[in-house]
Amino acid sequence: MAKPDAGPVEIELKLRLPPGSHAALEQVPALSAVRAEQRREITRYFDTEDRALFANGFVLRVRSRGNRRIQTLKSAPSDGGVAPARGEWEWPVEREEPDAALLAETPARDIAATLDGRRLEALFVTDIERSTRQLVLDDDTHVEVALDEGTIEAGDAREKVDELELELKSGALGPLYRLAIELHEAVPMWLAPESKSARGYRLRDGTAPRAPHATKLRLDPKVRTNEAFRVIVASGLSQILENIAAAEAAAPEGIHQLRIGLRRVRSALVLFAPLLEPNAAALFERELKRLGQVFGERRDRDVLCLQTLPAVAHDLGASWIDRLRPPAEAYRASANGPVQEALHGAGLTSLALGLAAWCEEGLEHPAHLGHKRLGKRLANVAPDLLDRMARKVARRAKRADTPESLHGLRKSLKKLRYSTEFVAGLYKPKAVKRYRKRCEALQELLGTINDARVTPRLADDMLGVRGTELAPAFAQLAAWSAEQERKALRRLDEALTKFRRTEPFW
Repeated sequence: MAKPDAGPVEIELKLRLPPGSHAALEQVPALSAVRAEQRREITRYFDTEDRALFANGFVLRVRSRGNRRIQTLKSAPSDGGVAPARGEWEWPVEREEPDAALLAETPARDIAATLDGRRLEALFVTDIERSTRQLVLDDDTHVEVALDEGTIEAGDAREKVDELELELKSGALGPLYRLAIELHEAVPMWLAPESKSARGYRLRDGTAPRAPHATKLRLDPKVRTNEAFRVIVASGLSQILENIAAAEAAAPEGIHQLRIGLRRVRSALVLFAPLLEPNAAALFERELKRLGQVFGERRDRDVLCLQTLPAVAHDLGASWIDRLRPPAEAYRASANGPVQEALHGAGLTSLALGLAAWCEEGLEHPAHLGHKRLGKRLANVAPDLLDRMARKVARRAKRADTPESLHGLRKSLKKLRYSTEFVAGLYKPKAVKRYRKRCEALQELLGTINDARVTPRLADDMLGVRGTELAPAFAQLAAWSAEQERKALRRLDEALTKFRRTEPFW
């Protein structure tokens, strides 16, 4: 995907609004003190038939405001957390169709050169009533606040737009986050980072929301610890937010990747815990754990339906196990209510805004984030932080002989693995790869053991008091799970030995 290069950059935070909330928002003192500009914007989005621009991370549009027309090219957002940055290039144009020649001076120049005779067609249109205010915060931060209400239209398909955008025009991000928190406290909203263009493409092509994995971090070897903490947390928040649309659609992979994002942020808090202000860190940790349990419950049921039952049917035959599928699907669907409540409740948005604001504060004032060592280079601090994580894994590995101790080892090992991913760019790739390989092998084995133990509990909860007629199927499932656990336990000592013998790369 394209990244912003040395050109104009847009930094924007997007929040979705509950119905009928515009009037209440406009009464918030920060907004009511500034006169709004009202305008209608009709925007047409263009691409080739094979979506050459969008496939390469670009969006091309022509926006009409009265008699004015502005052509805009945008690049894919960078990994910027709650308020990502992306390249933006604008030109006044005379017509409602784009001028492809203007792209020659942008990162889309190579794609524009290949268009040849291919026609750029209007794929979808947004029709928006926009109310904008220009705010100056903390004397030197300029933020444009836009309230948008309207529609996205693609052929006969239509989708409603009702959102708040905060765009940083100049200055620091911290005041923007504080404004977002103030508005969110007045009118609870939820983060919805999916752009109008991404929604329009989905509407036009009938595609499902994407479920992106975490992007690979590449920390500068000279990066300061507070800066690294911000980048790492932003990466986890990006993974969470970019999977909201897929999780709203109850897509299993979207829920899975969102949950991984929560784990990565939580692991970052654990890794840097000795340096962080403990009270604030504990508040974030508590909310991350709560949300992780909500999405984890749905993930466990997805695994049961989509992985475990098909595997049992393959190994043992489908006759009895197929009888479990209808109640399992109903059980899985029953977990979606809490997922939707978590996505649209105040907690997830408050967490993301609070963490983002805390990290930004820590950039300018490391002491506000925690220990003064946060101002030192990460390369000098990371060995002590990783040693602490590894010692916890080693302690738990010595007494990994009960279900509870194995579960604790698995959780600690997972945090250690994420931590090694965070700092991998500071060390030699081969050494990092060897260590991570041992981590992943042991983690996979512990995951198999955990899944085997969770499955009978899930099935018992699923069947409840009315499941006695399916007791034979339950027996097959429990026996199969027990055998998977026995097989994994037989390999556990060898995996632990190999892990202990692997030299830490730091």
